[in-house]
Amino acid sequence: MKTLDKIDRVVGWLGLAGCVVAAIAMLFNFGIIVVDVFRRFVLNSAIRGSTEYVSLAETVLVFFGMAYTQHKRGMVEITFFMRKLPGMGPMISWVVVNWLSAIVGVLLTYASFVHAAFIQTMKSATATLYIPFYPFYYLMGIGMTLLAIELIFDAVKNTAGLFDKEVRERVISEWPM
Repeated sequence: MKTLDKIDRVVGWLGLAGCVVAAIAMLFNFGIIVVDVFRRFVLNSAIRGSTEYVSLAETVLVFFGMAYTQHKRGMVEITFFMRKLPGMGPMISWVVVNWLSAIVGVLLTYASFVHAAFIQTMKSATATLYIPFYPFYYLMGIGMTLLAIELIFDAVKNTAGLFDKEVRERVISEWPM
């Protein structure tokens, strides 16, 4: 139990680090949009490439925010249905769902890095400022890695809940109502 708690804290800190990066991206977007609107209406000149800045920062915002959202149980889950199952049915179905989610998370992480490498070889860039896309695809892969770590830990913890009553009770208490 203590080992799971220690790992939970580490995984939580990783998710929080992703959240901080996502918050910085959101503040950056807010600043760009406010300054661009001000410049358009007061100074009659827009920020060149403002749409590109905001779009690229949104990629960082979304993919770095997902791990923290998973850690805080903000994702849509199927616990309402699972609570209706008898006996160990809820835990067994929850473990299956968690392992499938973890596998999909790992596959998406791998695909993100493969796609980033492809975009890098293609030398794709934005249309106005010619900002290369590949660094943002690698950032997307890092965000997916953080999410995959959260998903894998949840799957391991919930599997432990099949065999340990205390862990099982904690897992069930974390389910949204």
